[in-house]
Amino acid sequence: MLAAASSLFSRSAIYANYTISASASTSAGSQSSSSIQTGPTVPPFQVGLWKVTEATHKVTNKRVSVWAHDKRGPEVDKLPAAGKENVLAVLKAEVTALSRLRHPSVLELVFATEPLLSTLALSIPDSGSSRKKPQVELDEVEIQKGILQLAKGLSFLHTSARLVHSNLNPSSVLINAAGDWKLSGLGLTIPLLSPTGDPTRWDFPTYDNRLPAYIQRNFDYMAPEYAIDERIETGSDMYSLGCLVYAVHMKGKTPFTTHGSMNTLRENARKLENGTLGALPSLGGMDADLRSLLMVLITRSSAARPTASSIPTHAFFNALPISTLNFLDRATFAAKPREEKVAFMKGLAGVLSSFSEALKRRKILPSLLEEMKDPLLLPSILPNVFTIAEKLTPAEFASTVLPALKPLFVVRDPPQNVLAMLDNLTMIQGKTTPAVFRADVLPLVYNALDSEHPHVQERALKAVPDLCETIDYAEVQGVLFPRVALVFTKTRILSVKVNTLVCFLAMVKTLDQASLTQKLVPLLSKIRTKEPSVMLATLDVHERMGMKVDREAVATLVLPQLWAMSVGPLLNITQFQRFMQVIKSLSERIEKEHAQHLRDSQRVEDRSAIALNNSVNTTVASVDFHSLVSGGRSPSTAPGTITPIANGSNTPTPAPTTGNGWDNDMWDSMLNSAPSSPPPTMVSNRPSLSVPVSSAQTTPVTPRPITHAARALGAKPISPSIPPPPISSVIPPASSFSSPSPSTSHSSNTFSTLPPPMTRSVTTQSMPAAPNYNITLTPAPPKPNNPTFTPLTPSVPNYNVNMSSPNTAFHPGAPKFHEGQKSWTCCEKTNKPVLSFEEFQAIPGCAHGTHTSEKVAPAAPVVTAPSANKADIASATAALSLAPSAPPTTIAAPRVTTPAPPVEIVEDEDDPSIPVAPGTLCKRPGCRKQFVSDEESRQGDGEAAQCNYHANQPLFHEGSKGYVCCKKHVLDFDDFLAIPGCKTGKHVFAPKIRADRPAEEIVKSRIDHYQTPTEVRVSVYAKQVDQSRSTVVLETDKIVLDLFLPAGKRDKRTIALFGTIDTEASSYKFYGTKVDVILVKTDNRSWNALQADAVVPEGYQLTFGVTGRTGTVGAKDPILDQENKRL
Repeated sequence: MLAAASSLFSRSAIYANYTISASASTSAGSQSSSSIQTGPTVPPFQVGLWKVTEATHKVTNKRVSVWAHDKRGPEVDKLPAAGKENVLAVLKAEVTALSRLRHPSVLELVFATEPLLSTLALSIPDSGSSRKKPQVELDEVEIQKGILQLAKGLSFLHTSARLVHSNLNPSSVLINAAGDWKLSGLGLTIPLLSPTGDPTRWDFPTYDNRLPAYIQRNFDYMAPEYAIDERIETGSDMYSLGCLVYAVHMKGKTPFTTHGSMNTLRENARKLENGTLGALPSLGGMDADLRSLLMVLITRSSAARPTASSIPTHAFFNALPISTLNFLDRATFAAKPREEKVAFMKGLAGVLSSFSEALKRRKILPSLLEEMKDPLLLPSILPNVFTIAEKLTPAEFASTVLPALKPLFVVRDPPQNVLAMLDNLTMIQGKTTPAVFRADVLPLVYNALDSEHPHVQERALKAVPDLCETIDYAEVQGVLFPRVALVFTKTRILSVKVNTLVCFLAMVKTLDQASLTQKLVPLLSKIRTKEPSVMLATLDVHERMGMKVDREAVATLVLPQLWAMSVGPLLNITQFQRFMQVIKSLSERIEKEHAQHLRDSQRVEDRSAIALNNSVNTTVASVDFHSLVSGGRSPSTAPGTITPIANGSNTPTPAPTTGNGWDNDMWDSMLNSAPSSPPPTMVSNRPSLSVPVSSAQTTPVTPRPITHAARALGAKPISPSIPPPPISSVIPPASSFSSPSPSTSHSSNTFSTLPPPMTRSVTTQSMPAAPNYNITLTPAPPKPNNPTFTPLTPSVPNYNVNMSSPNTAFHPGAPKFHEGQKSWTCCEKTNKPVLSFEEFQAIPGCAHGTHTSEKVAPAAPVVTAPSANKADIASATAALSLAPSAPPTTIAAPRVTTPAPPVEIVEDEDDPSIPVAPGTLCKRPGCRKQFVSDEESRQGDGEAAQCNYHANQPLFHEGSKGYVCCKKHVLDFDDFLAIPGCKTGKHVFAPKIRADRPAEEIVKSRIDHYQTPTEVRVSVYAKQVDQSRSTVVLETDKIVLDLFLPAGKRDKRTIALFGTIDTEASSYKFYGTKVDVILVKTDNRSWNALQADAVVPEGYQLTFGVTGRTGTVGAKDPILDQENKRL
């Protein structure tokens, strides 16, 4: 019901059942603060003494308009007591009339009135500049429709209610949420008959400037017969209707202005008798039908005016848009047969362009959504709904269209409905949030893929490539790919199979390597058809997949399939050459990558061998100098003889190489002194070998060339013409070893093992940490002439051997786990990543060192020089032989690492000063609660105000999903979204801007473009654009970009275009990695560049191609106008 006074408002049923918008709180008092709702859709407005405010029912969410009057307001408070009573009497009469009268063209009253947008007076554009923009934009079709609705309402008052409105003017006409015009201001209605059945007595009309204008009749719209002839007739309202039509078309001006004077009204009546209305200059610019309507309504005599019921037959209302709206009216459309309804819906698509966007949104769209309950009408209704929905905002689409479409997303029949929705899938995705699209709209695509109709499957498959660019990886990997694969396996229709291959081509970029090699490749191998279209589509998939998977998969899985398909019997020469081109490209990739892998592996093996030889822990009693410098073979060892090595195997001694002089010897500084000496006695501590030692004798040693093993050190052959230097052995102090017992000697050609260490006569003491090269060399007896076995010495001398602990191989780097693959950062280029953890543990170490219980610094890389200077080597060798004993090698102290301090987590805070729309989700991770109101969601300590969230970032690792701050991890993405928060705090609906936030950085994204004869397509490569804040404004000669990027970056600039564009036909779209802009040229002239200020070399312009393989798709020659041809 209408509240007559604010004192009753807070105690009324309206306060108990409705949530009043924030603007009404001042009139409702502080007690209604708990029911305030922020951000009303329709701003409050005045209807005379009434303040009309939007409200929502607390249970049904039905929108209404609440009328409130403040009897202590400034317009009423200054009146005398009689004036106040008069005001209340008129308002009460209006309430009584509204509660008693029921008609579609009379304002509806149900506790509160139907939702309203504005009054007609506030919607008429003012000719002056002082007033603000009209609250409701009116076009000619909406005005014609509104006049017809007022005529129907007046007809109801005159015939059924037997009332004369007597105060029809723009302030007494209201516009509801559907755009309909409704009669109001019924407080001054006059009954045609009194309660006794006699005609109602006429009262002299007066106008008191002290009283509010709302409770008095407006003399500018009053009929002459009522003011002068003292008659109460229904024709008076028709005169007022004519003045109202005139005011709507003349920006609020009336035919005559009375200024509230009865004398002026009488003078205007005399002018009408003389035909002054036809002489008004303003009528000359009007449409002929409109002028004819005004001439019959604004007359001196009421008998010449048409009745309210005859108004719709006038020629002014015979336009096609008006007839369309009349046919779509609920009462008319419901009575039509289904065949006429279908024909009307099909023809409506051609008429929609003649209606304004506001009229289509407020009037036509609700009627279409209401008729969607009939499934047989859906194929003809849906195209019209989507045409109107293209211009809706995402919020309007979500509140009006989406609820009606949701039941259709899971219905498979009839197929025409599914096709209509699939054709508009891109538009639907742009109007919905990612979560809503995934939960509500994607089932439409999945049901279409499972459809029994091939054309439905084909249309759904054509939508999949665009979906792969926008939906998340988990949805593509876990749901979309298996469904497309199922269609690929089951279908026997060629076009459907080709489209599934096109989908696979788009998914290659999204799927991981495991899915490609383990699922997609086996699936493609099952293709049995030899149709060229299928084989070429499969070739495209293999080509793109071959660039992503590793070389082993290409060599063993992809290339065999391509070779088998390349010899298909139905391929022509061009198609075969295409196969050969791809096969060669993939083969070249394998050749380059595998050759590089082998080179890297060989390099690592060489380095590992050097590092291993440098770290061999051996205890040698005496080292033969010739063996030391010649790679481990004594002078008496003949080339080609077998020498036992540490593992018990026998290897032949390499044949000698020839030399040509001492200048090739890098060790000449050490080998140029005393005559030769016999080789020393060799004592081995190895339990597996026993070497006989002969009696001491002096035998000259014949010089021999350096073996291949010695050349590995960088030494050169020694010339035989120069006598060799004396050979000395490196022996430890006398206390370190004792000579072997004669009983342990055996024949020179026998092999035996030494006794166990506890029975051996050789006693061994601890060795120094590093060998001492500053020692005394004593001659030793030579070996027998038959050296079947000789002790093995390292082929590369080791000058820094750690003899305190065994040698080990290890990885100095860190383990690396990425997308299921496991490797080490120190050798990921040589040891390829593996999938299983067992294979990862089996990767051999790439560095060698001693065991330690402490964490040590990474080993320094081994640097090998290709050559060395002779003088440098000589000086280095001399220093080794003459320098005092080197101190023991010290082991580097364990590296002490100080753990990094924990990163401080800065949490966002909510800004309560920012209004939040109901339904907004909390911004904290893990909290899915929606905003209801400030009192419920932001204030207090209630359950709705508590936020359970995660304070740290999400963690995705090898398929598992969770948060860093808590231990729970799941596999499914839905389960990840449902992980309850581990911390409790306040919601964040509107984050407060922090003072320490990084300064905004202005950047310029890369822009690419190409043109066709009619369009220029621009791609702005900006990743993860915030679509809610970013804008792209298309103007006739420029593009205004304002893109908000991650990390506080922003791309804000204006691009002046080379030519002009059609802004209505041009469009743009946000993607995950870029923003695509389609610029439609106003002419077919070629653009030399995208920007007007671009420097283009003389004779150059944008390229054009014919087939699309080179240049851009367009004409062979540029299309120029006459002006550019002259240039």
